[in-house]
Amino acid sequence: MNEGWTLLALLLVINGLIALSLSAYSWMRRQRPGQAAFAVLMLAAGIFSIFYGFEITTPTLGGKTLWLILENLGIVFLGPLWFLFAADFTLQKRFPIWKLALLFAIPTLTLTWFTFGLWPRFYYTTLTPFSLPFGPLLIERGLWYWVQMGYSYLLMIVGTILLVRSSLAQPDLYRSQVTIILLGVSIPWFANLYYLLLPLIFPQTQILFDPTPVAFTLSGLVYSVGVFGLRLFDLIPAARTAVFDDIPELVVVLDTQDRVVDINAAGQRWLKAPREEIIGRDARSVFKSWPSLVEEYIHVEEIHEEVHLPGNSPEYLDLTILPLRDHRGRIEGRMAMGRNITPRKQVDNQLRLQSAALDAAANAIVITDTQGICLWVNPAFSKITGYKFEEIVGQKLSILKSGLQDDLFYQSLWRVIMAGETWNGEIINRHKQGHLYIEEMSIAPVRDTEGRITHFIAVKQDITDRKRIENNLREAHQRLKVHVQEIEALQVKLGEQAIRDPLTGLFNRRYLEETLEREVARATREKSALCLAMIDVDHFKDFNDRHGHKAGDLVLQALGHMLADTTRAGDAACRYGGEEFVVIMPGATLEVAHKRAEEWRLAFQEISTSLPEYARTATISIGLACFPEHGLDSEALVDAADKALYRAKDSGRDRVIIYGAV
Repeated sequence: MNEGWTLLALLLVINGLIALSLSAYSWMRRQRPGQAAFAVLMLAAGIFSIFYGFEITTPTLGGKTLWLILENLGIVFLGPLWFLFAADFTLQKRFPIWKLALLFAIPTLTLTWFTFGLWPRFYYTTLTPFSLPFGPLLIERGLWYWVQMGYSYLLMIVGTILLVRSSLAQPDLYRSQVTIILLGVSIPWFANLYYLLLPLIFPQTQILFDPTPVAFTLSGLVYSVGVFGLRLFDLIPAARTAVFDDIPELVVVLDTQDRVVDINAAGQRWLKAPREEIIGRDARSVFKSWPSLVEEYIHVEEIHEEVHLPGNSPEYLDLTILPLRDHRGRIEGRMAMGRNITPRKQVDNQLRLQSAALDAAANAIVITDTQGICLWVNPAFSKITGYKFEEIVGQKLSILKSGLQDDLFYQSLWRVIMAGETWNGEIINRHKQGHLYIEEMSIAPVRDTEGRITHFIAVKQDITDRKRIENNLREAHQRLKVHVQEIEALQVKLGEQAIRDPLTGLFNRRYLEETLEREVARATREKSALCLAMIDVDHFKDFNDRHGHKAGDLVLQALGHMLADTTRAGDAACRYGGEEFVVIMPGATLEVAHKRAEEWRLAFQEISTSLPEYARTATISIGLACFPEHGLDSEALVDAADKALYRAKDSGRDRVIIYGAV
């Protein structure tokens, strides 16, 4: 009996080593769908099988218990790993970390019971050796054992459903691969059903050996034959729903008799028929709407070209036909892929129209790379610059520089466009024949899908004639502006002459009358003071007769300059007529006016000493009148000041007299 258990243990260890070999070999090919999960699944099965063999051959209860606990390092993960393998293989679905953590939460909690020695209460309630020294343990299972097993079986059921559904969905072309999948799925389930159900059906039957690790290894061997012999993971469209049906192009698989054995969702939409009505039919009847297409390509084994489909709305098809071969290289059918390129052809036509429009554009258009090397120009560019297409393409546009713009100008330009902004401005360039011309130019950057600047487009316009016209207009405008300024100055001068005395530069009598009337009205309104001084050069007539008008004019001019220099900004000094002068003093009281009049009289005496000899004896007399004491209107004030002036003359001249003073 002991020899039988030893042989069984040896077979379990060998089985485990085979599983570990499959795990290592699959891990080296983990890039293929399902291979990584398959490798870890075989690792778990190998751990289970090897430790199960150690359990059988260990002579003590403690040793058997330790190996049983270690077996669970593989047992608890079989269900989740089977599910991951099925999901990755059939759906090519990878789970994020947080979903993986949830998937392995229950197995992790199970191992926690073993780590902290809590398993006798929750997992294995009783462990009894079947026989000593060799043989397995007979176990009584706790509540958490059924939770763990139920969870594992649930995941195995879901994974098996994924594998079976994917297998049955494949067309006959893949029958050998489908057989491999169904066979590999069935082995673990037959073993588990045998181990679990047989004691329930036949209570007198006692199964001492759990075939699960061997079953998983056998399943792994079957899949390995498919993987390494029939290229199972390479040829089977296991992710058919996720990949094949989601391809936007029409895909049709034909057998060697030109019958449709598979078609994707896009093809069904093209043909406006469900898959069930298409599979198995001859290609001629399926594609009867395009008889010319079928007749031309029905026997073609391999091709890739554009096909025109005539009709009321012509369409264009990018057709690819490829042979499908088995692992021995024999052709088992063909795959035809069709992509509707009608929108692209429409875009191409639109681009041709746009290209024609660019060629016909009056403005020059240039495309350069980021180094300023010309890649394309339109005919207008050649017309403006004199350089033909073949002469300028491949050259830097700096060939057009005139030298009239400095380096700072071009550095600023490049700084703007390299920052991704549009530059607008004017540049003076040199024509191929040597003469200069002025360009108005806009340069815009072109970006790729990642936002990087790859090219620049410049739009140029020769504005030499326009600038010449603008300069002529500007010069004409400047000349007109000068003329207008001269006219305005003349108008100002004429306006001044209309109110100024030409000899003395003081205001004339007309200005005096207007200003005095206005100041009297304001003084009346504001109840403010207003004084008027009337000034006369003493013995001017005799002086003028003796020395001549030239000498008299010098005296009058000297008096006018003195009054202009000594009157306030608000005063108005006027020549009243002949040798008589009037000064309007708004806001001045009688005392202030008298004081200022005396200052004028004395100041004129000082001035007269600097005049020529024949004018040194000139003096002035002044009469003062104030509002409202001496008159309530301008006429009354002038009359009062005039009377005060004559009184000053009668009193001996060279003095100031206030109207009404004794």
